[in-house]
This record gives sequence, C-alpha cells and structure tokens, in this order.
Amino acid sequence: MPSTTKQTVKSSPGAIELMAAAIDDAALSAGQFSDPPPLFSLPRSTWHAILRSRRMRIFDWLVDAGFRLLNLLPDATSSFLAFAERSELHHKYSVARNLWQSMRKDLANGDGWLNAIAETEILLIELRESRSFSRMPLSESDVVTLSSGVRLVKLDPRTLGLHDTLPEFSLPTPAAAARLSQLRLQFPDGSPVLQSILAVPGYGDEPEGRLIQLEDTLTAALSTGIDGGLSIARLRDAIGVENFNNLNELGALSRCDI
Repeated sequence: MPSTTKQTVKSSPGAIELMAAAIDDAALSAGQFSDPPPLFSLPRSTWHAILRSRRMRIFDWLVDAGFRLLNLLPDATSSFLAFAERSELHHKYSVARNLWQSMRKDLANGDGWLNAIAETEILLIELRESRSFSRMPLSESDVVTLSSGVRLVKLDPRTLGLHDTLPEFSLPTPAAAARLSQLRLQFPDGSPVLQSILAVPGYGDEPEGRLIQLEDTLTAALSTGIDGGLSIARLRDAIGVENFNNLNELGALSRCDI
C-alpha cells in the first residue's frame, strides 16, 4: 500500500524567502493570527510565536527609531499587540502616530504634556522616511520653496531636549512611574507651550532627519518668504545669509517652477 507524505517547503534559499514573505503577510496585516499555511509543516503554536515575534520587531524598531516614551508607559507592549490586531503594520513609518492615537485616550495627560513629548518622538520617526532629492536652486532669480516633506510644525521646544534623557530600554514598572513623575515636573503649568519648529526629513548626510528650533523672527520671515514665492536673492535677504546657507545645505529648499 503506497505511503502518504505531506508536502512541505524544503530548506532552500527560495523556500526561505517564501516563508519570510508569508510571515510578513500574516504578521503585519491586521487581525488575529491565522493558522500556518498548509505548505509549511509547523505546529500552530510555533507559527503563532513566529508571528508575534515579527510584530514585536516593529515595536522594538519604533523604540530604537525614537519613540522612547513607550519604555515608560504602562502595558505599552500589550497595547501595541492589541493595536496590531486592528491596524496593519506594513508601513512602519506611520505606525507610531496611529499607535499613539489608540493609546493616549486611556492615559492621564494623554492630551497634554505627555502628548507633547509623544508628538516630538513620533516626528523623529516620520522624518526617517526617505525623500526624493530636492531640485537645488540654480540662479539668483530662481523662486524657492520648502523641499518635499520639509514643513513647519508646532512643538514644545522643551521636548527636544527631553528626548535624549528618556531610557533606551524598558524599565521596571516602579522605575518607569518614577521617571514619568520626573517628566511631569518639566511642565509646571501642565500644558505644552507650542512654538514653530522646522521638520527636515532625512537627506544626504542627515539620513535620520532633524527638528530645528527657529527664532520667531526667522519663522515669520521664512513663512512669508516661502508663501510669497520669493527668489533666492530676496529670500536670502529676508532670513539672512547664514540661515539661507544652512537650510540649503540641509536640502530644505528646492527650486519652484512657476
């Protein structure tokens, strides 16, 4: 009597790529974990462990990329896994903002100073997404505008320095609570004080992007100059030679064809 064998994926480069694609599709798509595909001879528990590990790699990337506040928030891991059942994770640069929107309603001060810190860290992640090279201005008469992805945003400047003080790894619950209490003291009025910050996505020698605090006079001049469609010469006069050169070196300015 002929024996019956189950067809499984053999361990070959092509099979490994096939399994990796199946893992990504199942783990990064919204919903509860599915059963393993028939092509892969894996116990259900093993398959689910693999998918959970893949989802958690996104969480770890969020922290490493800048969302360190997650290391201090209670049940952040559980909140992330619950979020992953409702929302897909394929575009990792958008996960941080969507995750925070799902979390903050359940957090004290989620709309106040805690939200101000989160907003800064979320932007640090979003600015890592690569952008196209800017169309560099060529002549003094060229009209300039902000490059693709470069924009003025409203942040509390205090959060720019606080980011570097947040832990890079998760803390025990008591230590995390104590650190949150310390952060609260940085906002004695309880509410953020927003100012204009220039958000510059990764470009050239600055692949991680930058958040640049601007003086009020420079913000006003830059906003007026860009909105007014100024030439290189006139924008440089409006914001100053040094500021113009710094922005140009960062790839923050592009030629605008009108």
